[in-house]
Amino acid sequence: MMVGRPRISLAMIVRDEAHQIKECLSPWIPVVDEIVVVDTGSKDDTAKIASSLGAKVIYAEWRDSFAEARNVSLENASGDWILWMDADDRIDSGQLDNFCNLMGRFPDAQSAYTMKVHSTVSGSSTLEVSLDQVRLFPRQTGVRWKYRVYEQIIPSLHQAGLNLKRTNIEIQHTGYSDENVWKEKVRRNLRLLHMDLSEYPNDPFIFFNLGNAEIAAGKIDEGIMWYRRCIETLPNGDPLSIRVSVFLAENYFKTGDIQRSLTTCRTALSFATDAHDVHRCLGILYLELKDWSRAAIHFSKSLQPACDVVDSFGSRSFDHLRALNGHAMALSMLRRWSEAERAWQRYRLIAPNDLPACLCWSDAALLSGNAEKVEAFLQDRTISASIRRLIRARLHFAKRENELARRLLEPLVKESPLIPAQLMLAQIYEESGEKKKAKAILEFVVRIDPKSDTAKEMLAKLDP
Repeated sequence: MMVGRPRISLAMIVRDEAHQIKECLSPWIPVVDEIVVVDTGSKDDTAKIASSLGAKVIYAEWRDSFAEARNVSLENASGDWILWMDADDRIDSGQLDNFCNLMGRFPDAQSAYTMKVHSTVSGSSTLEVSLDQVRLFPRQTGVRWKYRVYEQIIPSLHQAGLNLKRTNIEIQHTGYSDENVWKEKVRRNLRLLHMDLSEYPNDPFIFFNLGNAEIAAGKIDEGIMWYRRCIETLPNGDPLSIRVSVFLAENYFKTGDIQRSLTTCRTALSFATDAHDVHRCLGILYLELKDWSRAAIHFSKSLQPACDVVDSFGSRSFDHLRALNGHAMALSMLRRWSEAERAWQRYRLIAPNDLPACLCWSDAALLSGNAEKVEAFLQDRTISASIRRLIRARLHFAKRENELARRLLEPLVKESPLIPAQLMLAQIYEESGEKKKAKAILEFVVRIDPKSDTAKEMLAKLDP
């Protein structure tokens, strides 16, 4: 434990976490003064493992309420500060040092502290959704959790007159990586949300979470209904209202109602002009409408550091990546090549082996007169060999060295059906008069990707 600073209680609720509780708790053992684990009915060795690590284990009946279980952990804690964790949370040594530095400076007892929590997007090993969560707060009698699910401590902290402060501490949350586990949680959450609704029938936060849960369950119309009810119960410009407006607009877009999506975003911006999520949503909409100039403007605003009113996403988050991609795409369509090259490079810093991004970046670099950057890229061994070969072929093709490009592309398309490689090779065949070969490739591309407009357009030119 850390000497000469306030006492810390790590509080956790668990059930059947024997496979991972040790990995979660072990880094904290030298740092905190006590660990309080509330077991709500484990059938495995969770409690035994927690106890062997020095935790105080409290057995509590599960009563369909995460808030109630978490409050049991608060009632059994004795530290000056509460640090809460879930069994599927992880912290590395560097972030643990950041925590120790914060506590060593004696944190403000009139404040609670947020940490950045990263959750991997289902089906991806690299994309993450990131949000700020209050993870550290002073232990006070009146500070208690609320809601059966999506439980919140912030309302109680505000009632106690505590401020919220951000930290540079990051937590990795692994709970949403398994799609089957995630689906089961969605079903459970819907059940608990409807129980909360019977207790708090006019609570906009419950409406918001019902919207999220219905969308997650694939019921877009039901989700839209709950989002609208949430907005109707909130004052104009309320941060939650702005955030829900973004979710509502995104789901109108999914149903094909682009006009209502635009109206929803514009209304939100009339109350919060620097809401970066709203600007990102508008960028996506204008990209769909092929209004490249407006798309570029809104994506640019969504990437401004000052745009932080509604929500906070880390640089590795899925939404931030969408904004970077959309901004680069809009600049490319406007043929503002120097700006596009820089925008694609920002995107590639996060997703270095994203094939479409590599190709778009190389095109923008070549068209802005930066061929030397492409040459340097080709020496980067951290980039996959197939991408480097494809970019090399593109460089030859840009220089009208079609035979050199062809020698690289023909074996490449035999190894992997990379559509950009197929399209480039078809264009080379067409220019050399080998229309049958070009047609065969394009027909293959359309079979594996029926949405490839480029292949369809090239085929139409071959068969006027």
